[in-house]
Amino acid sequence: MWADKDTQTCRARKKAVRGYALAALICLGMGLLYERFSHGVISVFMLSFGLYPLVLGSLVDGWLLWRGIDQVNPWSDRLRLWSICTLCTGSFLQGVLEIYGTQSDLLRLYWVTGGLLLAAALVCGVKKR
Repeated sequence: MWADKDTQTCRARKKAVRGYALAALICLGMGLLYERFSHGVISVFMLSFGLYPLVLGSLVDGWLLWRGIDQVNPWSDRLRLWSICTLCTGSFLQGVLEIYGTQSDLLRLYWVTGGLLLAAALVCGVKKR
């Protein structure tokens, strides 16, 4: 059951669902374009870096809309956005380095930071009633 309320929060959440879906399509397009010019080298990280905005963005916001939950801590949304950006950047850079044929230990920082930001978003999203 979709939220019937036409509140400003619901409109903003619907806009966020569309924005995350658009970001996922752009990331998917960038990944496919990069793979096209990579001389046959394939990277799972490059092909899947568009899944972060789709799963952690559009699906989460769509679920919140579907459940009719419109009172979410704004810090939870911000931290989730930052985690999506961090994980997308880390996945893209990991894919670029894999296609290039090298690796870097510094990329672990993206995964750790993205995971910590996502955990912080979950903690901020849980409210005491």
